[in-house]
Amino acid sequence: IIDNNLNDFVDLPVKLEETQREPFDHDDLKKIFNPKTYPNPCFRREIGKFWVPLIALYHGCRLNEICQLDVDDIVLNKNIPCFDINANGKDKHLKNKTSERVIPIHPVLIDLGFLQYVQYRRKEKEKKLFDFEKTDRSGYGNLIQHWFSRYLKTTGVKQPGKVFHSFRHTFATKAVEKRVLLYYQNALGGWDSFLINGN
Repeated sequence: IIDNNLNDFVDLPVKLEETQREPFDHDDLKKIFNPKTYPNPCFRREIGKFWVPLIALYHGCRLNEICQLDVDDIVLNKNIPCFDINANGKDKHLKNKTSERVIPIHPVLIDLGFLQYVQYRRKEKEKKLFDFEKTDRSGYGNLIQHWFSRYLKTTGVKQPGKVFHSFRHTFATKAVEKRVLLYYQNALGGWDSFLINGN
């Protein structure tokens, strides 16, 4: 019925290339966690900036998963301190079902005094683990995301593909290097079973 070849007249949309997110290398991490420039947890306004990147580094959590944590999300599981990553609350959400998980808190965080910080928040009767304002677009992670982007520039690390989410890729890369079984990688990071470097 139609004689003309419409393909000759229709411009098909072309998917724009996204910047590939890259893991941080050893030199990057030394610059980021340089004691001379990294936030000081002794100052209240810097406490969140101190803990959030460290949690991302050692656990591979997404930014908003960390920033939306409640104090009650720090739990004991068989006497082991853990993060309970969940969406139990109207102000919280997760990317997908596999994002819901309970993961042991890394010993380095414990040695740095994380559990003492949690006790302090409980004593102060605070609901949220960190004092971040929630935005409709970025959840609780908006402040940290913008601060960290600026911070990377000051350290000389800032380049295409290296952003806060690079901590997640760093975690995945190190897990592969340490020959952590894929099942445990996915369980710790909250990835779908067929993904290693998912979002």
